[in-house]
Amino acid sequence: MTSIVNFEENLKDRKSNVILESLNRFHDAKISGAIRPDELSKIIVLVGDLFANKISKGEVSKEEIDETESFISQFTGENKDSYFNINHADLDKSSKMFLEGDFFALEKYQERIKDSSPLFDEESYSSGFKRL
Repeated sequence: MTSIVNFEENLKDRKSNVILESLNRFHDAKISGAIRPDELSKIIVLVGDLFANKISKGEVSKEEIDETESFISQFTGENKDSYFNINHADLDKSSKMFLEGDFFALEKYQERIKDSSPLFDEESYSSGFKRL
């Protein structure tokens, strides 16, 4: 069983497995009182990496990106601890990492779209060739 507890070791596993098992462990640890203060922030970073990967592949709409970034930005600033009974460490840092990853993934996607777009429109494409 993998979890966020052995964070560095588990990165060789699939990220989705680490995230799902970490979420299961997070729930159990919260109930039993064995939760570590940085577990939630590490899960946010891993989910941010997955979300950024989906953005760079073009599988996420602009509305979904805006909604997710709006939700994650609640964990930055002075009110970041007002949502939970437990004080979680590094929420602002992990949220900023999430948002930065999204920003760079969106830039990567837009660059890829720009590079793959045709240079000429349909009418001027044939006029760009010389007649021999």
